[in-house]
Amino acid sequence: ALCRRDSFLDYAPADKKRISYAASMGVLDIPPEKEKLFAMLLKNFDSISVREEDMVPVIQKYIDKHVLQHIDPTFLISAAEWRRYENRYDIKKPYILVYALYWDRGLNDCLKKLHKKTGYQIISIQDGIRPIYANKRVLDAGPEEFLWLIDHAQAVVTSSFHGTAFSVIFNKSFYPVLNPNAPSRINSLVKTLHIPIAATLNMLMDFSPDYTKVNNYIKREKQ
Repeated sequence: ALCRRDSFLDYAPADKKRISYAASMGVLDIPPEKEKLFAMLLKNFDSISVREEDMVPVIQKYIDKHVLQHIDPTFLISAAEWRRYENRYDIKKPYILVYALYWDRGLNDCLKKLHKKTGYQIISIQDGIRPIYANKRVLDAGPEEFLWLIDHAQAVVTSSFHGTAFSVIFNKSFYPVLNPNAPSRINSLVKTLHIPIAATLNMLMDFSPDYTKVNNYIKREKQ
């Protein structure tokens, strides 16, 4: 999908401004056969900002404009504003939420131990049967339920960037599961907001970021 011309606003009239805000590419290597087209499409932009720190030099290589790094737009809206869109999901007992796009099966034993240690249900949001240990699988959550489930969890385990982002927005204890093939999205967010992470999943419930400090970093990045 890299270098789809419409993704670069190639359809816009020539006299209109093209601006990217906190764009995320997902890859850091441009295939050699697409470099010429990639550079041409980038040069049409009047201003470019990207979401991940390590994307800056990748993009900068192809253009002479200064490339900025900005926080994901989900952070431009407060937790109170996001809560206006929540829709309650029918879960009554305390739970630890798992939202994984990538998953390491070796973490299932940790989830079982957390369930036994805390008594909390393990709830997994997913779009099918995945090899994730869970007491309950949520297959029918839309965006409004997704927000509610993160906001009301005792803690969150996620390999998703936006699972991580909303965990931070709602000031949750969370454990990021990094996809070894694409770790930069979550790593960059954690680094930008100076968020300490538990050393292991087993330590999840004994470790919570200092959200007074983290929220100040968010405020600075929003400005």
